[in-house]
Amino acid sequence: MEKILTSHKAVDEECLHWIELWGYQLAYAITQSTDLSEDAVAAAAIAYKTNTQESSNTKRKFLAARIIDAARKNAFRGVTTEEFYKISPHARAAVSLKVKGRFSTQDIADIFKVPQKTVESMLEQARLSFTKGRTWLATGKRRPDCPKLEDGKLFSRYIENDMTTDDTLSYYKHFSNCGPCRNDLKNFKAIYSDWLFSLPEVEATKTQIGYFRKTMTMAKNITAADRITEGPSFWFSIKKLFEERETQLLVLSFALFMILFELVSTS
Repeated sequence: MEKILTSHKAVDEECLHWIELWGYQLAYAITQSTDLSEDAVAAAAIAYKTNTQESSNTKRKFLAARIIDAARKNAFRGVTTEEFYKISPHARAAVSLKVKGRFSTQDIADIFKVPQKTVESMLEQARLSFTKGRTWLATGKRRPDCPKLEDGKLFSRYIENDMTTDDTLSYYKHFSNCGPCRNDLKNFKAIYSDWLFSLPEVEATKTQIGYFRKTMTMAKNITAADRITEGPSFWFSIKKLFEERETQLLVLSFALFMILFELVSTS
């Protein structure tokens, strides 16, 4: 029993660690609302608790997918002066997963269930939005052996460690010996750094982390049969229902009625 409790606690803390690092930021990138982000993360935390995946990376992708599913129902699509919120909700999610979560492009593609090139295009859309369509490259004259830069996608993969070790070493050697590519890389890094600082930065508070921990503890008490027949969203809906004032008044009225009934019966 002690081993089971320790295992449950480890699962909870692993999930909460990811929520704190990138999960809440991911929800906020989609909704631009603290309340809606909190609801989305809580629903995802319950789903995570009932998940049976073993691999840590698989569980991480599962949590990300559940947060996106819960948040996109209330995705922000309004008028704004912030460039980041002018791009699509999916592109914002991709940026958050890449920058805050340090997910690989392939992992993000797995989460979205789209080809890797689609994710690369979304990330490129987000980068170019920052410079209002202007390329991040210095566009210097290149040598015949220079790699195809694809509007900076190659540089992005290079500085985000999204390449194999062999490819990273190969490009490192080329950039070290090629002036035009090295100049482009330097220019790209400078704009990339400014872009990162421009992205919205939000963190889950200690109170919110405590709420997510309590939510997962409640989910742990759901029986296996209940999980199969109703699913975590059902229990989250019940919890939200009992938070409404009308429901609380109804329950209180019923309790008072039962007390009065008991008094009359015994008199």
